[in-house]
Amino acid sequence: MNAALSSSCPSRRRVHGLTLIELVIVVAVIGVLFAVATPTWREHVASSRRSEAKAALMEIGQTMERLYSERSSYASARIGSRSAATDVLVYGQTTTRSGYYTLSFSLQTDQTYRLVATPAGAQAGDNCGSYTWDQAGTRGVSGGNPGWTVARCW
Repeated sequence: MNAALSSSCPSRRRVHGLTLIELVIVVAVIGVLFAVATPTWREHVASSRRSEAKAALMEIGQTMERLYSERSSYASARIGSRSAATDVLVYGQTTTRSGYYTLSFSLQTDQTYRLVATPAGAQAGDNCGSYTWDQAGTRGVSGGNPGWTVARCW
């Protein structure tokens, strides 16, 4: 009978579950993992948006070269919409397909052009800044963080 009483005694009963300290440790580990993963995830998202801007600049650049081979001039090219009947539309919208970069010419003559993809919306303030591409195929970046060079961004 003594054995039956001792097994029902609360001080000898095993309780299964988490203690408060164990729970705090689990929450802390999850917090650290989240703090490390979030910047990495954001940089990955920004990088994929940059790829879209670079692809748009190269696509427009190829169209510009076809235009030059036909007309011996870059001057009639337009992005977004035509302003005259003689204009050639080289890209049908003024932003990348997702809208995170605005596309424009910063220089355009008969013999030269420079395209610019400027970050917009959620991409504004990007480390690489604006992307540039010219008639010689020269790639560039401007307005970003100083440590983010052409080699790192392109």
